[in-house]
Amino acid sequence: MSGLTTEQIILRIERTDPETLRASAKAFDAAAEVFSNVRGRMLGVVSDTHQMWDSTAGRSFGTHSEEVLRGLGDVGYTLGFLGRNLREHAKLVEEAKPVLPSLRKGPPDHPYLGTDIAALNILDGIAKVFHDSELKLKKAFFSWGATAPGKLPIPDLPPPEKQSWWESLLFGPGAYPTWVTKDGDPWLGAGTPLEYVPGSDEERAQGEPYGYDEDGNLVPAWQAAYPDEFYPFQENGGGAIFRWIARAGRSGRGVRSADEFMEGVTSSHGWRPGHIERHIREYYNLPANADVPVWMREEFTRLVRAAGENSGKVFRWSTGGQPTNTIIYRDPNTKKWIAVQFHQEGPYAGQFATAFEPTPAQLNAMLRQNALG
Repeated sequence: MSGLTTEQIILRIERTDPETLRASAKAFDAAAEVFSNVRGRMLGVVSDTHQMWDSTAGRSFGTHSEEVLRGLGDVGYTLGFLGRNLREHAKLVEEAKPVLPSLRKGPPDHPYLGTDIAALNILDGIAKVFHDSELKLKKAFFSWGATAPGKLPIPDLPPPEKQSWWESLLFGPGAYPTWVTKDGDPWLGAGTPLEYVPGSDEERAQGEPYGYDEDGNLVPAWQAAYPDEFYPFQENGGGAIFRWIARAGRSGRGVRSADEFMEGVTSSHGWRPGHIERHIREYYNLPANADVPVWMREEFTRLVRAAGENSGKVFRWSTGGQPTNTIIYRDPNTKKWIAVQFHQEGPYAGQFATAFEPTPAQLNAMLRQNALG
C-alpha cells in the first residue's frame, strides 16, 4: 500500500503534463534511432571485414565487434523502452485529468477530501492506477541507470529540520538526516554527521547507503526519496502527528517510526481495555458487553497505526470538554473513517487519548476543521 494519501497522488496527477512526458519520449526515440543507425553501419563494416580479413587479428576483431554490436543494440532497446514507458504514463494522465473536476467536492484547501463515498472510491481507483504507473516508470529508469558505467552518485543529505529558539532550548537540536545501511541502521559514510575514516574497514563494512522511497520501502540511496524514516514526517505529507508528539511528548526526542508511535499509543492510559474496547465494539457494531475478538483488536490497532503514518494535518478538537490534537483517516479497504486523538493539556499532554469512528455529523465538522487547520 502506498505511503502517499489519495489526495496527494491526485494533486500530483493535476501537476503532471502529458505533453512534457511525450516530448521526453520523443527525445529517447530520436536517440534510439541514432544508435540503431550506428549499429547498422557497424554491422556492414563487420560483414565486409570478415570477408576481407581472414587472419588471427581479423577473427579477434570479429569477436570484439560482436560485443560492440550487442552493446549498441542494448542501448538502442533501452532508449526505446524508456520512451514507451513515458508515452504510456502520458496516456494514463491524459485519461485521468478530465474526470477529476467532477470529483472536486471538498473544501478549497482540500478539494478531494469529502464525504461522498462514491466519489472517494473513484478517486482511490484513479490514484492507485496512477501511482502503480509511476512506480513502473521509476523502476524502468532506476533499473537501467544502475547498470550504467561508473557508480550512480549518492544524493546530498537535506539540512536538519529548522527549529525556533525555544524549541532548541526545550528539546535540543533537531534530528539530523542520515542514510542507513541495508539493515536499517545509521550509515556513517561520507557526508553524514558521524563518519568513519575514509577507506577504513569500518566504513567498508557499512556497505552502500540506503534510504526510503515514498512508500516506505528500503532502497539504494540514489533511488530514495528520504534519507531515513524520520525525514518524511517533516514534509507536508504523512506522519504529521509524529512531529507533534515529538514536540509535546514527555521524551522530547522525537517519534521516529510507526513502531515507536504505536508503542506510545498502546502503553498509554487511553489504550486501557475498559476504554478502548468500548470504541472497538462501536466501530464493529458489537453489542455493548460482547467480548472483543483478537482479530478486531489487531485490525483496530492497524487502523490507528495507519492513521498516524498517513496523517497530513493535525487539528484541534474538543472531546468531553478536553482539548485534543486530532487526526482522521479513511481506510482504503473498508472505506470507513477513524479519528485518533491526543491530549493537548494536563498530566497526559502529548499522549494518546482515544480513537473512534466519528458520526456523520462529527465527520463533516472534522473534515471542515481539518481543511481549515
